[in-house]
Amino acid sequence: MGGKTTHPTLLEGFPQPPQRRLTRVITCPRCAFENPEQSRFCNACGASVAAESEPAREVRKTVTVLFCDVVGSTQLGERFDPEILRDLMARFYAAIREPVERHGGTVEKVIGDALVAVFGIPTVHEDDALRALRAALEMRDAVAGMGEIQARIGVNTGDVLATGATQGDSLVVGDAVNVAARLEQAAAPGTVLVGEATWALVAHAAHGHQVEPLAAKGKSEPLAAWVLESVDPLAPGHRRRLDLPMVGRATELGLVRLTADRTAQLRRPHLVTMLGQPGIGKSRLVSELQHAEEATTLAGHCRATASASPLEPLLEAARAAIPDGRFTEPAVAALMPGDPEVASVTACLADADNAGAVDLSWAASRLVGAMADMGMVVILFEDVHWAEDALLDAIEHLADRRRRRSLLVVCTARPEFVERRTGWGAGANTLSFALERLNDAETRHLLLRASPGLPADHADRVVAAAEGNPLFAEHLAALIADHDPSVGLPRSIQVLLSARLEALPEPEREVVSVAAVAGREFPVAAVEALTGRDVQAELGRLAQHELVVRTGRHGRRQFAHTLLQEAAYGLIPKQRRAELHTQMAGWLDDQQASDAAVGDHLDRAYRLRAELGLADETTAAIREQAGTRLATAGRRADAMGEPARASLLLERALELLPDRSPVRAAAMVELAAAGWNLLPGSERRRLLDEGANRAAQLGMRALELRARVLRLGTSEGPYDDRRALDETNAALHELETLGDQRALAAALCTRAESECNLGQAADGLASARRALDALRSSGDDAVWALAILGDTLIDSPVPVPEAEDVLSELMDEFGVRPTFRFELLRWQAALAQLGGDDNRAWRLLDTARGLDRDLGRRTGLYLTRTEALMLRRAGRYEELRGILLPYIAELERLERPEAPVARSALVELEVRLENLDAARAAAAGLEDADGYEPLTRSRMALAELHLFDGRPERALACARDAASVAASGDWLLLNADARLTLGRVLTAAGDPAAGEQARSAAELYAAKGYAAGVAEAESLLR
Repeated sequence: MGGKTTHPTLLEGFPQPPQRRLTRVITCPRCAFENPEQSRFCNACGASVAAESEPAREVRKTVTVLFCDVVGSTQLGERFDPEILRDLMARFYAAIREPVERHGGTVEKVIGDALVAVFGIPTVHEDDALRALRAALEMRDAVAGMGEIQARIGVNTGDVLATGATQGDSLVVGDAVNVAARLEQAAAPGTVLVGEATWALVAHAAHGHQVEPLAAKGKSEPLAAWVLESVDPLAPGHRRRLDLPMVGRATELGLVRLTADRTAQLRRPHLVTMLGQPGIGKSRLVSELQHAEEATTLAGHCRATASASPLEPLLEAARAAIPDGRFTEPAVAALMPGDPEVASVTACLADADNAGAVDLSWAASRLVGAMADMGMVVILFEDVHWAEDALLDAIEHLADRRRRRSLLVVCTARPEFVERRTGWGAGANTLSFALERLNDAETRHLLLRASPGLPADHADRVVAAAEGNPLFAEHLAALIADHDPSVGLPRSIQVLLSARLEALPEPEREVVSVAAVAGREFPVAAVEALTGRDVQAELGRLAQHELVVRTGRHGRRQFAHTLLQEAAYGLIPKQRRAELHTQMAGWLDDQQASDAAVGDHLDRAYRLRAELGLADETTAAIREQAGTRLATAGRRADAMGEPARASLLLERALELLPDRSPVRAAAMVELAAAGWNLLPGSERRRLLDEGANRAAQLGMRALELRARVLRLGTSEGPYDDRRALDETNAALHELETLGDQRALAAALCTRAESECNLGQAADGLASARRALDALRSSGDDAVWALAILGDTLIDSPVPVPEAEDVLSELMDEFGVRPTFRFELLRWQAALAQLGGDDNRAWRLLDTARGLDRDLGRRTGLYLTRTEALMLRRAGRYEELRGILLPYIAELERLERPEAPVARSALVELEVRLENLDAARAAAAGLEDADGYEPLTRSRMALAELHLFDGRPERALACARDAASVAASGDWLLLNADARLTLGRVLTAAGDPAAGEQARSAAELYAAKGYAAGVAEAESLLR
């Protein structure tokens, strides 16, 4: 397994992510130091080096907009002399401006006879909506007191883009402004009309009545509005949720500690899940658990941004167990002494970029499990609502109560997580609870610990505004401690955090904006590359303000809370966000980051530009680059044995790639292949048909042939192996010369399956070996080829010792990956039984079963198939019945072609146990079996049943059919089994030809190396 590769089918001839080039320098006017082109501040002295013509800074924020206009201004012009009218309007403007400014608003502009004021510019207050309404009422009354004119006022709250909001020359645009204007136009003379968003914020303090919905120009839906009558002068700026129960954290912490005690006492894993709204205190409660002295505590953080592996949080936790964070064999061996899997665990974890999700999950779980075998381990996963299903599956697997280990898994999530993962925490030894808000006394106690120097009157304001949310309280206290408390309190967590961020100096704001685009955790080098300067000083100041903290990874920092990153990201105008995402993609590409990470940033850049209506060539190029990268990432995920992740990435790619793109054609085929066991057959057929047709139109012959070969396996109705073999052979003649190893391997695997199904096991083995060679050269996942190769080794004329040598070589090559080792182990178990080493055979099967459990498999069909075969050959029929019944039900539900083979084994065991009625019931449908092995096995089973049922003629006919069908192929053991069955039937009939069949069966068993079969056949000769 090598480094990062790209596939020519996907990327050849396509534009790559943009490269960043420094084309000029900017000279500092203060010290003459030459700075990179992107610099806005001097790297030497910190002075501004932005060009004088640089446009004013733009930010997104939530504000309350007020429109006030004179009623009947045209009639006033007719009634009054121009000089009188001038004085009247001057008094009008003075009367309405004064309340705006006194309540902290800003007069943004005057349009004709209308005044536009904004509350939240330049500084956001937590009670901006209430301030606006108080100003509106004073304006209404002041104009009414003038007696000669009337005014009407509209007020609305919402998101706007503010330009120059901190420079004294602001401009705000957004739907909130338009709605305020429509409300003003609809208001009756001398009234204030308030929009729905504003009313929701002030309903606890405002009095008025709702009017009929307003049909507003340009709005698709009528506007809800209220006529404002008065405002409670003593009302707080923020509505309190007194209806919600408020509890502390001692009870929840006690529950977790009791669970930890129970975990240690019973040596059984336990899973605890804490649910709560953002900022409610989940992370704080988790931090209390990290200080437990009696346990080893590991932690992993889930993030919203794409990463190279869906299991990165699990890797982060495993990495925390290593002193220097490097997975070396000595370091791993120290944590799992005496464990035979140390080398495999180290290999998977040390080369995580080239290991599949299943293997990584196995390795990390094995490491943590070994630690938990020796002592108490607590592993914490924060924000699992961001986790991919692969990680959630791994967590549930870690907490499997059937294991004997002292492991406590604690997860935090937002409430919506339970809707996504409905069965989470439903089993035994699990605990889930929701964190409620703190009461005032608890909030005050928190403030005393978090900000001991906070004055009592300020603490009172924080307690009132925080409403029991610990994060609100912490940041409110920090805001007041850092700045003049007269600026007011933010209205919500978004406004709260935005206010802290907006209060930062410009250099620090720029660092925060760039970092927010990278994600909650960000590489410092990326921020420096995109800002064009060293940012260590800014990061130091941000750390002092507890906005950014260090991580355990070198060169990386993270926001102190996810909501801080979200708030910082929300302040960036969409066009600027798009630019930063594009630049971040370029930086990641320079660092050889995963295609998933690069594609994720390009995808975000495209969608932001599309939202802004930027339908230009740049947007189209970014869209295609994003789709190309995500398609490459999907193909790589499939190559690493991660079909679910591959399918998600490829589906995203198909949303982006243009119709005529060769990458789109390839992605359709890749999605059908990756989703083979995930997508409905109709969807696989659609993808392969369309992919083949597009490939044909674009001259991509290898891709077209691969799609058409794969399409053979999705045909409606019974699978025609003969037709599939003919068409695959025709395709192979071309593929041999086209050089596409992946397409060649797909065709060879398809041919191998058809050859084996038609009874040509030796030919199937040769094709599977060629497919494996092709996949070795392309670096793709070889599980499909290995699975076919293992089956054909058992069925083919290859003797057991030679087959064991082949598997031993494959184990040396592929055994480090648990997914591959599982397949090899089960075949080694079957061969060991054939070779007469029963103890080794069952030990190998037990090892395979343990590995299958460790891998978190949900069905275990392949393991059951091997175990059923071994139990049948061992004559352990009672045990065989116990696994066959659910196995058959699952095979028939999935309409698998091997279902008649399993049902035939059930008939045979019931005959051996002399259960005639059960044998008759199990034989239902076997008369209709078709195919080389299903037909042979079903006729053998029916022969046994008819012989037991006293119908020797029918038994003989079925036995002869079975021997005849088996003889048409080269499956050595199947031929021997069929002849042995025919020998039994002939022996029961007293026919001397029975000896000939028994001798033939013994010879075939001997040729394979199956000693027990030889003995059974020779028993008929005595």
